[in-house]
Amino acid sequence: MRFALCAYTSQGRDINLDINRVVGYRNFCNKVWNATRFGLMKLGDGFKPLPSTDALSTLNLGAMDLWVLSKLATATKIVQESMAIYDFSSATTAVYQFWLYELCDVYLV
Repeated sequence: MRFALCAYTSQGRDINLDINRVVGYRNFCNKVWNATRFGLMKLGDGFKPLPSTDALSTLNLGAMDLWVLSKLATATKIVQESMAIYDFSSATTAVYQFWLYELCDVYLV
């Protein structure tokens, strides 16, 4: 519900709330949950994150890994710029587009 309301903020103060859109965003949040669980399962119990992003250069990353990191950097930049000017609709759209169409539909397949 919160994600849907943030996506609606570009429309002004009055919102004609579409329940189908709220259900769609609920399904999106469920996809976030499932993709996160899948990723944690693939990483294993002994996974420890890198201490900094500088350590990425020491890894042997493939073309797909570099592609998804570039898409993540683009989405992060859009979200940061949008949040700075309180444009929540653009921020939610960038998160939605990255997570659904780039991470889940291409990278995790």
